[in-house]
Amino acid sequence: MDRKKVESVIGALFDGIDILAFHRGVGGTIVVVVGNGSGRSVMKVGDPSILRNSILQEMQRRDLLMPFLDGHLPNIISFNRVDGLEVMQTDYVGDWNLHQIVTGGLSSDNTVETVFSAFLAAKRKLWLGTTEPFEPRRCLRDYAKRAEELTERLVKLELSGRPVSSMLDLPVVVNGITYPSFAQLIDRIGRYEPPQFSCISHGDANGDNVIVSLENEWFLIDWEWVGRHDWVESVSRICGWWQMMATSLADQPLVKIDGGTISLSYQLEVSPLVRNLIGQGMELGRQVACDLQEDHYDQKLAYFLATYYLRDLKFQLLRGRSNFAIPAIGEAFKVLF
Repeated sequence: MDRKKVESVIGALFDGIDILAFHRGVGGTIVVVVGNGSGRSVMKVGDPSILRNSILQEMQRRDLLMPFLDGHLPNIISFNRVDGLEVMQTDYVGDWNLHQIVTGGLSSDNTVETVFSAFLAAKRKLWLGTTEPFEPRRCLRDYAKRAEELTERLVKLELSGRPVSSMLDLPVVVNGITYPSFAQLIDRIGRYEPPQFSCISHGDANGDNVIVSLENEWFLIDWEWVGRHDWVESVSRICGWWQMMATSLADQPLVKIDGGTISLSYQLEVSPLVRNLIGQGMELGRQVACDLQEDHYDQKLAYFLATYYLRDLKFQLLRGRSNFAIPAIGEAFKVLF
Protein backbone atom coordinates (compact mmCIF):
# COMPACT_ATOMS: atom_id res chain seq x y z
CA MET A 1 0.00 0.00 0.00
CA ASP A 2 1.19 3.46 -0.90
CA ARG A 3 1.44 5.90 2.02
CA LYS A 4 -0.22 8.66 0.00
CA LYS A 5 -3.21 6.43 -0.70
CA VAL A 6 -3.55 5.56 2.99
CA GLU A 7 -3.40 9.23 3.94
CA SER A 8 -5.96 10.05 1.24
CA VAL A 9 -8.39 7.39 2.49
CA ILE A 10 -8.06 8.52 6.10
CA GLY A 11 -8.50 12.16 5.05
CA ALA A 12 -11.66 11.26 3.14
CA LEU A 13 -13.13 9.56 6.21
CA PHE A 14 -12.12 11.98 8.95
CA ASP A 15 -11.88 15.76 8.77
CA GLY A 16 -9.40 17.88 10.70
CA ILE A 17 -7.05 15.19 11.96
CA ASP A 18 -3.27 15.03 11.94
CA ILE A 19 -1.22 11.89 11.32
CA LEU A 20 1.08 11.54 14.33
CA ALA A 21 2.70 8.17 13.58
CA PHE A 22 2.83 5.77 10.64
CA HIS A 23 3.85 2.11 11.00
CA ARG A 24 4.03 -0.71 8.43
CA GLY A 25 3.01 -4.03 9.95
CA VAL A 26 4.77 -7.30 9.14
CA GLY A 27 1.51 -8.85 7.87
CA GLY A 28 0.84 -6.17 5.26
CA THR A 29 -1.30 -3.73 7.23
CA ILE A 30 -0.50 -0.13 8.08
CA VAL A 31 -1.18 1.34 11.52
CA VAL A 32 -1.61 5.09 11.79
CA VAL A 33 -1.95 7.13 14.98
CA VAL A 34 -4.08 10.23 14.37
CA GLY A 35 -5.10 13.15 16.55
CA ASN A 36 -7.27 16.22 16.71
CA GLY A 37 -8.45 18.62 19.38
CA SER A 38 -10.46 15.93 21.15
CA GLY A 39 -7.74 13.31 21.43
CA ARG A 40 -6.05 10.46 19.60
CA SER A 41 -7.15 7.24 17.96
CA VAL A 42 -5.55 4.46 15.94
CA MET A 43 -6.37 3.52 12.34
CA LYS A 44 -5.49 0.07 11.03
CA VAL A 45 -5.60 0.00 7.23
CA GLY A 46 -5.38 -3.05 4.97
CA ASP A 47 -6.11 -4.35 1.50
CA PRO A 48 -8.26 -7.49 1.98
CA SER A 49 -7.19 -8.83 -1.41
CA ILE A 50 -3.61 -9.33 -0.19
CA LEU A 51 -4.07 -9.92 3.55
CA ARG A 52 -4.01 -13.39 5.06
CA ASN A 53 -7.09 -12.38 7.05
CA SER A 54 -9.14 -9.28 6.37
CA ILE A 55 -9.46 -6.60 9.03
CA LEU A 56 -13.16 -7.42 9.25
CA GLN A 57 -12.25 -11.03 10.08
CA GLU A 58 -9.79 -9.76 12.67
CA MET A 59 -12.56 -7.73 14.32
CA GLN A 60 -14.80 -10.80 14.44
CA ARG A 61 -12.05 -12.89 16.00
CA ARG A 62 -11.62 -10.26 18.70
CA ASP A 63 -15.09 -11.24 19.96
CA LEU A 64 -13.71 -14.63 21.06
CA LEU A 65 -11.52 -12.86 23.62
CA MET A 66 -14.14 -10.52 25.04
CA PRO A 67 -15.60 -12.85 27.72
CA PHE A 68 -12.13 -13.27 29.22
CA LEU A 69 -10.24 -10.07 28.35
CA ASP A 70 -12.92 -7.39 28.48
CA GLY A 71 -11.22 -4.18 29.55
CA HIS A 72 -7.93 -5.31 28.04
CA LEU A 73 -8.89 -4.90 24.37
CA PRO A 74 -8.98 -1.44 22.76
CA ASN A 75 -12.53 -0.43 21.85
CA ILE A 76 -13.44 -0.42 18.18
CA ILE A 77 -14.83 2.99 17.23
CA SER A 78 -15.62 2.50 13.54
CA PHE A 79 -15.06 0.34 10.46
CA ASN A 80 -15.16 1.53 6.85
CA ARG A 81 -14.31 0.39 3.32
CA VAL A 82 -12.90 3.02 0.96
CA ASP A 83 -11.21 2.54 -2.43
CA GLY A 84 -10.72 -1.17 -1.82
CA LEU A 85 -9.16 -0.67 1.61
CA GLU A 86 -10.53 -1.59 5.03
CA VAL A 87 -10.10 0.93 7.83
CA MET A 88 -10.64 0.05 11.49
CA GLN A 89 -10.54 2.85 14.06
CA THR A 90 -9.80 1.95 17.69
CA ASP A 91 -9.14 3.75 20.93
CA TYR A 92 -5.62 4.99 21.53
CA VAL A 93 -4.45 3.18 24.67
CA GLY A 94 -0.76 4.01 25.02
CA ASP A 95 2.51 5.15 23.50
CA TRP A 96 4.60 2.06 24.17
CA ASN A 97 4.37 -1.70 23.82
CA LEU A 98 5.76 -4.02 26.47
CA HIS A 99 8.82 -4.88 24.41
CA GLN A 100 9.81 -1.20 24.14
CA ILE A 101 9.24 -0.67 27.85
CA VAL A 102 11.39 -3.66 28.80
CA THR A 103 14.28 -3.10 26.38
CA GLY A 104 14.21 0.69 26.76
CA GLY A 105 14.00 0.77 30.55
CA LEU A 106 10.90 2.97 30.36
CA SER A 107 9.43 1.71 33.63
CA SER A 108 10.68 0.14 36.85
CA ASP A 109 11.33 -3.61 36.89
CA ASN A 110 8.74 -4.09 39.64
CA THR A 111 6.07 -2.33 37.59
CA VAL A 112 6.85 -4.39 34.48
CA GLU A 113 6.76 -7.64 36.43
CA THR A 114 3.42 -6.69 38.02
CA VAL A 115 1.89 -5.83 34.64
CA PHE A 116 3.24 -9.02 33.08
CA SER A 117 1.95 -11.11 35.98
CA ALA A 118 -1.56 -9.67 35.51
CA PHE A 119 -1.34 -10.37 31.77
CA LEU A 120 -0.34 -14.00 32.41
CA ALA A 121 -3.15 -14.48 34.93
CA ALA A 122 -5.65 -13.36 32.29
CA LYS A 123 -4.07 -15.71 29.74
CA ARG A 124 -4.39 -18.63 32.14
CA LYS A 125 -8.06 -17.83 32.70
CA LEU A 126 -8.61 -17.69 28.94
CA TRP A 127 -6.85 -20.98 28.24
CA LEU A 128 -8.46 -22.95 31.05
CA GLY A 129 -11.88 -21.48 30.26
CA THR A 130 -11.81 -22.61 26.64
CA THR A 131 -10.07 -26.01 26.62
CA GLU A 132 -11.44 -28.74 24.38
CA PRO A 133 -9.99 -32.09 23.26
CA PHE A 134 -7.41 -31.36 20.57
CA GLU A 135 -8.63 -31.65 16.96
CA PRO A 136 -6.17 -30.54 14.25
CA ARG A 137 -8.93 -29.45 11.86
CA ARG A 138 -10.22 -26.89 14.38
CA CYS A 139 -6.86 -25.21 14.97
CA LEU A 140 -5.79 -22.16 12.98
CA ARG A 141 -2.26 -23.44 12.48
CA ASP A 142 -1.30 -26.66 10.70
CA TYR A 143 1.64 -27.71 12.83
CA ALA A 144 2.69 -30.63 10.63
CA LYS A 145 2.81 -28.36 7.58
CA ARG A 146 4.81 -25.77 9.50
CA ALA A 147 7.36 -28.45 10.39
CA GLU A 148 7.77 -29.24 6.68
CA GLU A 149 8.24 -25.54 5.84
CA LEU A 150 10.83 -25.15 8.60
CA THR A 151 12.74 -28.18 7.34
CA GLU A 152 12.92 -26.60 3.88
CA ARG A 153 14.30 -23.39 5.36
CA LEU A 154 16.94 -25.18 7.40
CA VAL A 155 18.20 -27.19 4.45
CA LYS A 156 18.61 -23.98 2.42
CA LEU A 157 20.53 -22.14 5.14
CA GLU A 158 24.17 -21.29 4.55
CA LEU A 159 26.86 -21.31 7.24
CA SER A 160 30.22 -19.81 6.33
CA GLY A 161 29.18 -19.93 2.70
CA ARG A 162 28.28 -23.63 2.73
CA PRO A 163 24.68 -24.88 2.47
CA VAL A 164 23.42 -26.89 5.42
CA SER A 165 22.22 -29.47 2.88
CA SER A 166 25.88 -30.40 2.29
CA MET A 167 26.60 -30.86 6.01
CA LEU A 168 23.48 -32.57 7.33
CA ASP A 169 25.34 -35.41 9.09
CA LEU A 170 28.07 -33.37 10.77
CA PRO A 171 27.87 -33.01 14.56
CA VAL A 172 27.16 -29.47 15.78
CA VAL A 173 29.19 -27.98 18.64
CA VAL A 174 27.44 -25.14 20.46
CA ASN A 175 29.68 -23.15 22.80
CA GLY A 176 31.92 -26.17 23.33
CA ILE A 177 29.18 -28.77 23.85
CA THR A 178 28.61 -31.37 21.11
CA TYR A 179 25.08 -31.99 19.87
CA PRO A 180 23.68 -34.24 17.13
CA SER A 181 23.59 -33.22 13.49
CA PHE A 182 21.25 -31.02 11.50
CA ALA A 183 19.76 -34.24 10.12
CA GLN A 184 18.72 -35.27 13.64
CA LEU A 185 17.49 -31.76 14.43
CA ILE A 186 15.31 -31.88 11.31
CA ASP A 187 14.08 -35.33 12.29
CA ARG A 188 12.92 -34.05 15.69
CA ILE A 189 11.25 -31.01 14.15
CA GLY A 190 9.20 -33.40 12.03
CA ARG A 191 7.88 -35.20 15.12
CA TYR A 192 5.06 -32.93 16.22
CA GLU A 193 3.18 -34.45 19.15
CA PRO A 194 -0.30 -32.95 19.65
CA PRO A 195 -1.42 -31.91 23.14
CA GLN A 196 -4.43 -33.38 24.86
CA PHE A 197 -6.24 -30.05 24.59
CA SER A 198 -6.53 -26.97 22.43
CA CYS A 199 -7.71 -23.60 23.67
CA ILE A 200 -8.77 -20.18 22.47
CA SER A 201 -5.69 -17.97 22.41
CA HIS A 202 -4.55 -14.65 21.00
CA GLY A 203 -2.14 -16.62 18.84
CA ASP A 204 0.64 -14.03 18.83
CA ALA A 205 0.81 -12.54 22.32
CA ASN A 206 4.36 -11.29 22.06
CA GLY A 207 5.85 -8.15 23.59
CA ASP A 208 4.98 -6.05 20.54
CA ASN A 209 1.27 -6.79 20.86
CA VAL A 210 0.87 -5.81 24.52
CA ILE A 211 0.37 -2.05 24.91
CA VAL A 212 0.89 -0.51 28.35
CA SER A 213 -0.87 2.75 29.26
CA LEU A 214 0.46 5.53 31.48
CA GLU A 215 -1.70 4.08 34.25
CA ASN A 216 0.08 0.71 33.80
CA GLU A 217 -2.98 -0.97 32.33
CA TRP A 218 -2.26 -3.50 29.58
CA PHE A 219 -4.10 -4.06 26.30
CA LEU A 220 -3.80 -6.79 23.66
CA ILE A 221 -3.80 -5.63 20.05
CA ASP A 222 -3.49 -7.35 16.65
CA TRP A 223 -6.20 -10.05 16.72
CA GLU A 224 -5.43 -11.66 13.36
CA TRP A 225 -4.48 -15.04 14.86
CA VAL A 226 -7.16 -15.20 17.58
CA GLY A 227 -8.72 -18.66 17.56
CA ARG A 228 -8.14 -22.23 18.65
CA HIS A 229 -4.50 -23.27 19.10
CA ASP A 230 -2.24 -25.88 20.61
CA TRP A 231 -1.99 -24.36 24.08
CA VAL A 232 1.65 -25.43 24.54
CA GLU A 233 2.64 -23.41 21.49
CA SER A 234 1.01 -20.38 23.10
CA VAL A 235 3.31 -20.81 26.11
CA SER A 236 6.35 -21.02 23.84
CA ARG A 237 5.43 -17.76 22.10
CA ILE A 238 5.30 -15.92 25.41
CA CYS A 239 8.64 -17.28 26.65
CA GLY A 240 10.46 -17.57 23.33
CA TRP A 241 9.86 -13.93 22.44
CA TRP A 242 11.82 -12.65 25.43
CA GLN A 243 14.56 -15.24 24.96
CA MET A 244 15.25 -14.22 21.35
CA MET A 245 13.93 -10.67 20.96
CA ALA A 246 14.89 -9.00 24.25
CA THR A 247 18.41 -10.35 24.72
CA SER A 248 21.72 -8.99 23.46
CA LEU A 249 25.04 -10.41 22.30
CA ALA A 250 28.32 -9.96 24.15
CA ASP A 251 30.28 -10.23 20.91
CA GLN A 252 30.06 -11.32 17.27
CA PRO A 253 28.79 -14.92 16.86
CA LEU A 254 31.24 -17.22 15.10
CA VAL A 255 30.85 -20.25 12.84
CA LYS A 256 33.72 -22.66 12.20
CA ILE A 257 33.53 -25.73 9.98
CA ASP A 258 36.59 -27.89 10.54
CA GLY A 259 37.55 -31.46 11.31
CA GLY A 260 34.14 -32.85 10.44
CA THR A 261 32.20 -30.62 12.85
CA ILE A 262 30.20 -27.40 12.75
CA SER A 263 31.10 -25.13 15.67
CA LEU A 264 28.81 -22.27 16.73
CA SER A 265 30.06 -19.77 19.30
CA TYR A 266 28.06 -16.92 20.84
CA GLN A 267 27.24 -15.40 24.20
CA LEU A 268 23.69 -14.26 24.93
CA GLU A 269 23.27 -11.58 27.57
CA VAL A 270 19.96 -11.71 29.43
CA SER A 271 19.00 -8.94 31.85
CA PRO A 272 17.59 -9.87 35.27
CA LEU A 273 14.22 -8.40 34.22
CA VAL A 274 14.01 -10.46 31.03
CA ARG A 275 15.11 -13.55 32.94
CA ASN A 276 12.27 -12.96 35.41
CA LEU A 277 9.71 -12.52 32.61
CA ILE A 278 10.81 -15.79 31.02
CA GLY A 279 10.58 -17.44 34.43
CA GLN A 280 7.03 -16.13 34.94
CA GLY A 281 6.02 -17.49 31.54
CA MET A 282 7.56 -20.88 32.27
CA GLU A 283 5.77 -21.06 35.61
CA LEU A 284 2.45 -20.28 33.92
CA GLY A 285 3.02 -23.18 31.54
CA ARG A 286 3.78 -25.58 34.40
CA GLN A 287 0.64 -24.50 36.26
CA VAL A 288 -1.62 -25.02 33.23
CA ALA A 289 0.07 -28.34 32.42
CA CYS A 290 -0.70 -29.47 35.97
CA ASP A 291 -4.30 -28.26 35.73
CA LEU A 292 -4.81 -30.09 32.42
CA GLN A 293 -2.68 -33.10 33.38
CA GLU A 294 -0.86 -32.70 30.07
CA ASP A 295 1.37 -35.67 29.24
CA HIS A 296 5.01 -35.01 28.25
CA TYR A 297 4.58 -31.27 28.68
CA ASP A 298 8.31 -30.47 28.97
CA GLN A 299 9.04 -32.35 25.76
CA LYS A 300 6.24 -30.55 23.90
CA LEU A 301 7.35 -27.15 25.15
CA ALA A 302 10.95 -27.84 24.09
CA TYR A 303 9.71 -28.71 20.61
CA PHE A 304 7.81 -25.46 20.23
CA LEU A 305 10.60 -23.33 21.68
CA ALA A 306 13.01 -24.78 19.13
CA THR A 307 10.66 -24.20 16.21
CA TYR A 308 9.90 -20.69 17.48
CA TYR A 309 13.59 -19.77 17.58
CA LEU A 310 14.13 -21.06 14.04
CA ARG A 311 10.93 -19.80 12.40
CA ASP A 312 11.26 -16.26 13.70
CA LEU A 313 14.66 -15.60 12.16
CA LYS A 314 12.89 -13.33 9.66
CA PHE A 315 11.76 -11.04 12.50
CA GLN A 316 15.32 -10.80 13.74
CA LEU A 317 16.29 -9.60 10.27
CA LEU A 318 13.45 -7.06 10.19
CA ARG A 319 14.71 -5.64 13.50
CA GLY A 320 18.27 -5.40 12.27
CA ARG A 321 19.35 -8.35 14.42
CA SER A 322 20.85 -10.58 11.71
CA ASN A 323 23.60 -11.63 14.16
CA PHE A 324 20.98 -13.64 16.03
CA ALA A 325 20.74 -16.31 13.32
CA ILE A 326 23.56 -18.32 14.93
CA PRO A 327 22.15 -18.05 18.49
CA ALA A 328 18.72 -19.09 17.19
CA ILE A 329 20.17 -22.27 15.71
CA GLY A 330 22.28 -22.92 18.79
CA GLU A 331 19.39 -22.43 21.20
CA ALA A 332 17.23 -24.79 19.13
CA PHE A 333 19.85 -27.55 19.48
CA LYS A 334 20.20 -26.87 23.21
CA VAL A 335 16.50 -27.04 23.97
CA LEU A 336 15.78 -30.14 21.83
CA PHE A 337 18.73 -32.35 22.89
